[in-house]
Amino acid sequence: MAALWMGGRMEVRMSMRKYLLCCGAMAVCVIAVCVLCVVIFSGEKSGAAGNGSGAGAEAAEGDMAAAGASNAEGGVAGIASGAVNGAAGANGGKEAGSGTGAGNGAAGTNGGTGAGNGATGANGGKGTGNGAAGTNGGAGTPGKGAGQGNAADSAMPGPLSLAGTQLTDSGGNPVQLRGISTHGLAWYPDYVNEACIRQFREDWGMNVIRLAMYTAESGGYCTGGDKEGLKSLVKNGVEYATACGMYVIIDWHILSDGNPNTYIKEAKAFFQEMSQEYADYTNVIYEICNEPNGGTSWSQVKSYAEEVISVIRENDEDGIILVGTPNWCQYVDQAAADPIMGYENIMYTLHFYAATHTDSLRKAMVNAVEAGLPIFVSEYGICDASGNGAIDENQADKWVETMNEHGISYVAWNLSNKSETSAILKSSCGKVSGFAGEDLSDSGRWLYGMLEEVGVAGTLAGGENAGNGNGTGGSGTGSGTGGSGTGTGNGTGGSGAGNGGNGSSVGTGNGTSGSVAGTGNGTSGSVAGTGNGTGGSGAGTGNGGNGSGTGTGTSGTGAGAGNGASGTSTSDGIEAGGLMVTAKVVTSWESGGATYFQYDLTLSNETDTGQNGWTIRLTFSSNITLQNGWNGNYEVDGNVLTISSMDYNAQIEKGGSTGDVGFVIQTDADCTLGN
Repeated sequence: MAALWMGGRMEVRMSMRKYLLCCGAMAVCVIAVCVLCVVIFSGEKSGAAGNGSGAGAEAAEGDMAAAGASNAEGGVAGIASGAVNGAAGANGGKEAGSGTGAGNGAAGTNGGTGAGNGATGANGGKGTGNGAAGTNGGAGTPGKGAGQGNAADSAMPGPLSLAGTQLTDSGGNPVQLRGISTHGLAWYPDYVNEACIRQFREDWGMNVIRLAMYTAESGGYCTGGDKEGLKSLVKNGVEYATACGMYVIIDWHILSDGNPNTYIKEAKAFFQEMSQEYADYTNVIYEICNEPNGGTSWSQVKSYAEEVISVIRENDEDGIILVGTPNWCQYVDQAAADPIMGYENIMYTLHFYAATHTDSLRKAMVNAVEAGLPIFVSEYGICDASGNGAIDENQADKWVETMNEHGISYVAWNLSNKSETSAILKSSCGKVSGFAGEDLSDSGRWLYGMLEEVGVAGTLAGGENAGNGNGTGGSGTGSGTGGSGTGTGNGTGGSGAGNGGNGSSVGTGNGTSGSVAGTGNGTSGSVAGTGNGTGGSGAGTGNGGNGSGTGTGTSGTGAGAGNGASGTSTSDGIEAGGLMVTAKVVTSWESGGATYFQYDLTLSNETDTGQNGWTIRLTFSSNITLQNGWNGNYEVDGNVLTISSMDYNAQIEKGGSTGDVGFVIQTDADCTLGN
């Protein structure tokens, strides 16, 4: 009986033990579920967008995470194997990339440095992750993850590549970039701010900005400038452009150094750093030499480019690279005849200024494209090649039409309030963002109007005629009172500009002085005002009184004083190289104590036979320094300038002529031309 009792007692004990073990197991399960829920929800809205170890689910805020677990309000927790990473999201939950491995957080401001797929968004998250609690980490510098966790990841434009001569997106669709270039970052740093760049993206419809970092001028990167400060401006500009969804060109802006090989060591180090920094950015474009000049040959440029490209390709395998061409980026034909081989996504730059470069250079551009050369116009203006002088909207429009026809991207010069025609802001504009119509120069108004016409620009503050209209005078009858233009009018009669009382050349009363008597730039007033000495034509049928400018003549061309520039002058024909050369001083100006002259030449063949190739020599009364030249090969020896033909303008038939040849020189104020 005792044995039976003991056996029954042991059986009860065993059953009880099983019962207790079962209860204990259930309790452990309940606790585990609770812990898991705490883990999932304990991110404390810190923007957890981390990748779960294993298979982290891609989700936006408020979506369901992997394994059916709801997300915290602040972000998405990718769960697998029970691990949740707090890799910071953008302001609480931009989309997290799916992927494997633990995300290592440490997201800073303007984008985290998280590893893995680094799903950090614009403005950066707060949590450093690496744990269930998603504790807050300190602010870091802009960065990106080991994958592609860039600042403003969701806004970054997609990668570009070349299909023949055409830029395309990842789907093979043609892409055309239109935008603006800064002036020298060392001189105009304040325009590198997000609000400014965002306005150009949202109001102007631009999709690219060029960051021009001079290499050799005052404050230049290679001539005593603040290297770290300049690099910081470039990097900030890249981040701002990225946050705004724009492409961005990092421009190694050689100019006075002429030959890019002068500072090739510095260039290689710079692009090594930049390409390593932005290897995973899909919107960064590298421009490795702005404008080779001063007799630098294509073979010299090509040799330089091959070395710098190889450095970039060590880090960035497929980013777009722009290579300058000789003679201030005009000799694209030479690059077409001997392009760089062995690399993909290489483009070649052409620069033009519409009042100087016309049909001949346009034809050279089209010929190069048709020969298979990918061209990118990384700088252009609608004035003359000096960046100053008169505007030629007719030629500018022809350039835009041609570039659009061939899918060529183009970037305008320049974003500044510098007192020169090419600046898009008036010199009186002290703003660095939030520009309105009345802040724009004539170049700025044309640029905005052009972007409006091609259908990309939005609404700009500043009222009617903020774009392409320059406040042109109305058609008023009777007394010829002021026209209907806006603002102060840039030389074409805005309402309230100047003296009023100026009908737009159809007034039948006592309209004073033609289409503009205003205080604008005097570029088309009835008597030249304070513009560039390009007086108007004395429109108006009334008394035709003098304009309100400082010009002393009555409706004569070039009577104005503007910008210290002299009026036009034309030399008598000079016989040179069997041709008759007519040289015209289009404009002259003073800057930094030096005097500059811009010449346009017409070469006429008055012989009995055709000319196939030509060379002319022009002798000046003083030594000269060549600043720019177009549609010819140029050499300077003291006071003698030798110009020879290009392939496309070598032939001059008997009795024929060729134009569009010209140059800018620096010399003494009283220097004259005469052979």
